[in-house]
Amino acid sequence: MPRGNWVSFSVRKEVYERLREFMDEEGIVSVNDAIKVLLERYALDSLFTNRVGELLKQFTDAVGELHKLTDRVGESLNKFTNPVGVSVNRVTDRVGESSRKKKRVTMLDVIRERKIQFLSEVNPRDPDKFISRAHDLGIVVLEGSRDVAFVDPSFYSGFLDRLRTVSTSNEEVVKKELGGDYYRLFVFLRENGLIYFDASEHSWKLIV
Repeated sequence: MPRGNWVSFSVRKEVYERLREFMDEEGIVSVNDAIKVLLERYALDSLFTNRVGELLKQFTDAVGELHKLTDRVGESLNKFTNPVGVSVNRVTDRVGESSRKKKRVTMLDVIRERKIQFLSEVNPRDPDKFISRAHDLGIVVLEGSRDVAFVDPSFYSGFLDRLRTVSTSNEEVVKKELGGDYYRLFVFLRENGLIYFDASEHSWKLIV
């Protein structure tokens, strides 16, 4: 083969084997073409690495300038204080601290939201203590033969008013006239023997 622009060199056997594997994977026939592809990829990688480095430096510089600007703004704001001399930063800190303090949710808050909650759904470790606590908070506690219901006082008052308008024991009619959570409470009372229908007065009576 004419030498011309060609040169020959030697490589270790394992390097040549890896080069052949690369050629097979890429579908490259000649060693020259394989080396050319590798050199081109190396050049692209170097260019990419340099470009990424430049972008990172620009980003770092921008962040540094932003921090400086933030500090200057904070210093300017601190020059303006409220009538009692509390700085803007101190006021902001106190507001942030207050907002982070969440209001403690009590049992009464939960019952007010859910309207009605059964003991079987809560399954507390100490049912008696749980029931006693509910009484102390002013929650309506209805203890039946199968379960115990904790009811929001306002909701319970509305339930009693609605129940007085029901003059039948027909299940479908009762369900339609009460509806929703009112009917759910009604079913609990009936299944736990805490309510009955007085046929002579055509009204429902509570046994509580």
